[in-house]
Amino acid sequence: MLLKGTKNDVPKLHRRSAIMLLSMLGRARPEMIAEKLDLLVATGLTGFGLTDSYVALYTCFALQRLNPRQRGAKAKVSIGHDSFVRYSPLHPLTVRLSDLVLGLNAPYAMWTQVTEQAIECLYLLTESPDKTCADLIRHMTARTFSLLPTDEATATIADEDVQYVANNK
Repeated sequence: MLLKGTKNDVPKLHRRSAIMLLSMLGRARPEMIAEKLDLLVATGLTGFGLTDSYVALYTCFALQRLNPRQRGAKAKVSIGHDSFVRYSPLHPLTVRLSDLVLGLNAPYAMWTQVTEQAIECLYLLTESPDKTCADLIRHMTARTFSLLPTDEATATIADEDVQYVANNK
């Protein structure tokens, strides 16, 4: 599989292409994604996913294919279960999605896309997504307000974030 390997083994473009194809194929055969869930989570939501936001984004797209509603109401595809089972808040998938939201270092525009899809995964695939997202919001709020400078005049924002906000008013 192209997702496996080190940064030197597989070019970034090939890794991105592989996860995009897997996401597309997952619509027809979600069992492919279910069978390699551990590898997909380890590769796309940690490691390469934290350094390449496109890998993280398309990993989220692929994971969303596990939910039968994402395949259409008439689709009758089994992924090894008689009925769809949601993952617990302590399952590695849930933990890694939360870690991705909190740890992704990407430009603002890309961060919002990846975060949106990661949260969509949480709502589609996990038990108690509201609680998980509330925990994320609490953590991000605490992190944000603990980092705010006391003097607003000294506050700085990354240039590309300022440019993005200015262009999208």
